[in-house]
Amino acid sequence: MMSMLIFFRKPLVFLFLVTFLLPIVVPSLALGETFSPSEPEISAGSAVLIDADTAQVLWSKNSKEARAPASLTKM
Repeated sequence: MMSMLIFFRKPLVFLFLVTFLLPIVVPSLALGETFSPSEPEISAGSAVLIDADTAQVLWSKNSKEARAPASLTKM
């Protein structure tokens, strides 16, 4: 029994490491491939992204176009 345990020790350690380390490594690799700094796909007619701390406009779509508000109910 002991000789069998010694014989299977390395494969068991390898299997253990693959089982627990592979799920950590694979999602990070997949995330790197899907991230693209291109312009986001937004179906709205206009949009603005503003940094709350600096009030700097980070991104805008048709920000100079005059548009009617969607709703005045909450104002």
